Amino acid sequence: MTFLSATTCGGYNRDKGTVGDGNLDNGTAMLNYNDMYTLSRGGSSPITWTVNADGTLNFTADRTFEIAWTPSRLAQLTLAGGTVTFNGPISKITNSPNSYVTFDAVGTSLTAEFGSDFPDLATVVTNIGDGLSFRSGAETDPTAKDNGDSTFTVGITLPPSGTVIFIQ
Repeated sequence: MTFLSATTCGGYNRDKGTVGDGNLDNGTAMLNYNDMYTLSRGGSSPITWTVNADGTLNFTADRTFEIAWTPSRLAQLTLAGGTVTFNGPISKITNSPNSYVTFDAVGTSLTAEFGSDFPDLATVVTNIGDGLSFRSGAETDPTAKDNGDSTFTVGITLPPSGTVIFIQ
């Protein structure tokens, strides 16, 4: 399913949304927003998205994607096993304690281009933790990696499987 922004100046959507029902046995859900570059622009009510394990939420825009227009705006993404991808840099999330991404499950990830609020991997890493831009709602904290293609991914991954050898 693909939606185009309904306005010419960014997304004014105040609705809450859920992508996927969390049941991988009945298929997957993908929601694409094209030309929507502001998640929370007007009003004081929060805009929240939940992306379940069978869900993918993609945002594409021809400019930097703004999570929250101002610090008083509320934008929250809860990743309950799903994936969120921005085709460019994201901004206006580090300036707002009320706007953040919560990683609730293993397999959850967010990918975006370096730039704006997150010019490099070190900046991404310093924004992981309680009260910061990238928070954990699971037993494991999210980690960040440089994908080597001008993008980064923050997420909770499975530990490597296989045999562990201890050398003394």
